[in-house]
Amino acid sequence: MVLETSVDAFVFGANKTSNNNLHTVYKPGGLLHKYYDGFIWSNAQQINETSETAYSLGFTSQSNDLYAMWKDGNNNYLKYRQYDAAPLAPANYSVSAYQSGTNYYPKLTWQLNNEPDVRNKSSNAYKIERRTRLLNGIWSSWSLLANLSGTTSAYIDYSIGNASGGDREAEYRLTAIDIGNNSSPSQSVVIDYGFDRAEKTVVNGIVREYSINQNYPNPFNPSTKISYSIKEEGLVTLKVYDVLGKEVATLVNENKAVGNYEVDFNASHLSSGIYYYKIIAGDFVQTRKMILIK
Repeated sequence: MVLETSVDAFVFGANKTSNNNLHTVYKPGGLLHKYYDGFIWSNAQQINETSETAYSLGFTSQSNDLYAMWKDGNNNYLKYRQYDAAPLAPANYSVSAYQSGTNYYPKLTWQLNNEPDVRNKSSNAYKIERRTRLLNGIWSSWSLLANLSGTTSAYIDYSIGNASGGDREAEYRLTAIDIGNNSSPSQSVVIDYGFDRAEKTVVNGIVREYSINQNYPNPFNPSTKISYSIKEEGLVTLKVYDVLGKEVATLVNENKAVGNYEVDFNASHLSSGIYYYKIIAGDFVQTRKMILIK
């Protein structure tokens, strides 16, 4: 890798951004900026035309943004220039069931962006959108749910109840937006909600049918809970499998009396991905999907 400049060029500094581009600011010909993407150098872009006698005071990066500050030798003014790229997509974005009273609501959490022009915004730094459907049904259109400040890292959707156990699905999309209106969306997350299917299995305190509920939270890291109902005493097995059908955990393998049960599953030893849990109790066999995100 060679930076081609004139023989009397002076390089103020170099910085790498989160997209692995290497940036440099140099002179003569004013202050110039180039970047190297791992294959070729970009064309030079002029930052300032009259800075032949400039003294560098700083050249830094934050995520994909660049910041240059310098002083011209013929005056005492400080000059500043920002290269404003799109912010990084919010990291560690997940949804879980948040308990308030006797109900559960979807709770979204994420890691704050480091870009100052996102973090310092008092509003519209994070946009949350939602769409819903009946299980295996047709998705509704995306609708705006909330606009949040750059220092907000969680949101609870109180308009949806019985999270992680209902007959509907809600999908949430989170977008980071900087002061220049550049934006980057995260991957979406999904959680069940609505009418609690487990309630149909119990009438007047008596278990009427077998059932196994969606794990919560889902997605999860590293632990989640799985609840199920048994209507007749007998042998119950509950096992976890990866996408290739390989058994990775046995959660239950014993006789169970009639009743409702809950078991914890710790996946700290497993890698991120989709897993399936399968219950067998008498003639009842059912499999559900869960997502581990680390």
